[in-house]
Amino acid sequence: MWLSALLLLFSATVQRLTAGEETVAAPPSSDFYKFYLSARRADDGKSIYWIIPPKIKPGDPCHPDSIRKLGQPEGITEDRLTLGGPIPCLAPNLNPPFFTLLLTPITKLHYELAWWIWAAISTAATIASMWLIIKTFYTELKKQTLGTALLCALMLLYYPNFTDFTLGQVGSVLLLFITLAWRDLRNEHEYRMGLWLGIAASLKPFLLILALPILAQRNWKALIAFGSTAALALSAGLLWYGWPIHADYKEVANHVTWTASNWNASLIGFVNRAFSSFDSSEHPWVRTAVTGISVVLCAITLGWCTWMCARTRKLPITDRADHFFMHTIPATLLISPLAWLYYLPWLCLPAAALWHLSQSHPAARTMKLALFASMVATIFPILMKSIPTPRNPTIWWGHDSLYFYALTAASIVFFSSARLIAFGTSRMHLKEPS
Repeated sequence: MWLSALLLLFSATVQRLTAGEETVAAPPSSDFYKFYLSARRADDGKSIYWIIPPKIKPGDPCHPDSIRKLGQPEGITEDRLTLGGPIPCLAPNLNPPFFTLLLTPITKLHYELAWWIWAAISTAATIASMWLIIKTFYTELKKQTLGTALLCALMLLYYPNFTDFTLGQVGSVLLLFITLAWRDLRNEHEYRMGLWLGIAASLKPFLLILALPILAQRNWKALIAFGSTAALALSAGLLWYGWPIHADYKEVANHVTWTASNWNASLIGFVNRAFSSFDSSEHPWVRTAVTGISVVLCAITLGWCTWMCARTRKLPITDRADHFFMHTIPATLLISPLAWLYYLPWLCLPAAALWHLSQSHPAARTMKLALFASMVATIFPILMKSIPTPRNPTIWWGHDSLYFYALTAASIVFFSSARLIAFGTSRMHLKEPS
């Protein structure tokens, strides 16, 4: 086992070093480059955000057919929310101002050094998360070491996590915050649990919906810490950058047109792809239909998650923590407007919880096989399409929605297994209401 773990770790290291060199050589290929540009623009007194000029129809300034290899595409004029320069059509940074504030120290460095530092932080966060998960379930040092080595090797080679690394994204860092929150809730450190989740929500606002499940479990300490941390992060951003930057952030978010990307595994992404063959300018009802269907599906998902968290609040603390994250992690990804591929490694946490909770359950084998089968699809790399325009239903209902199907299937496994474990044969573990 040790030999296998070491070989896998060596392979992952070589793969990441090679990919890192290629990414640094082509800065615009990395999302970290956008974060870097945002901080540099702030140093120059500019907005840290920008809007991509129209790119949907042929003839638009940023349509692929219109972009020249050198120089600035025609039809683009400089203003506060225009990137300009040699790459004016680069997608914007969609992280809140607080994220740019935290990243500012390393963006003072040369880009190549800054990228490698961020890559090291991301990789260290992945390793720390795997160690915390293994350490929670195994007490023997030998098992902890071997388990961590194997799990780290598999996660570092896992395509979504590798994508997070090459893009310089924040998914691995957020996984560490979520894992720390899970560990602290299991140990009855509710304030700390709320603190970690509050920091995560400050970096990715869609995680603010966790307030409802926390409220449903009547975890007042965690809720106060969660809300206070998020409020402090917002205040820090306001004090540092001022209100205009936050207004720019809202404006840029309103101009997002790539929710139909095949890398978006959320419900909103799937609904957008389902209607992507219709031109909304010619069919005004499309926008209403997409919004209505998305809201209903997201409301059902959030309602189920909140209800189940309320029902499991009488479980022992370790079981309650496992059930909380088995429901909330997949639910937040389904509800998020942009549940990118590189957030799917977060599912390793509810997967570990399910593996532990199901050990003594008669259907444990079925649950584990179902979970494994649902996640297989995420292993396969698919070329990203930012704005697909399919003409064949087998494309937008099939290949382009593969990651959505994987996330949905895994969510169903988590939801159904958690319900069966808590209220099926394990109902006897529930405390009677006072």
